[in-house]
Amino acid sequence: METQKNNTTRRQFLQNTSGVAAAGALAAPYILSSTAQGDFTPNCDTLKVGLIGCGGRGTGAASQALNADENVVLHAMGDVFDDRLQRSLGSLQSQKPDRVMVPKDRQFLGLDAYEKVLNSGVDMVIL
Repeated sequence: METQKNNTTRRQFLQNTSGVAAAGALAAPYILSSTAQGDFTPNCDTLKVGLIGCGGRGTGAASQALNADENVVLHAMGDVFDDRLQRSLGSLQSQKPDRVMVPKDRQFLGLDAYEKVLNSGVDMVIL
């Protein structure tokens, strides 16, 4: 069996591949404008977040989640201590009153509060 020897130098390889990369970069706006942008629909689904553990870190993480996207709402909260939950709820309501939707029936207390938050219809939880 006869083997073929490839005589391509590194310089030739780089010239060829950089030409292909440049062609792809030049074609990208045309490809994206005709296909991807025509089919793009912004996400308008609401993401319901639950907070388990309403101390300083949990409250901070919930605040960051609410600031991340306008479609995020706080849906349920759970903690062992009522004073922590109420302090966290008040702080978050003062920041984003229209997106903190945690009525009394979705404010869970006790050692099993995490289970109740998980079963409250949330899409994701922050621990």
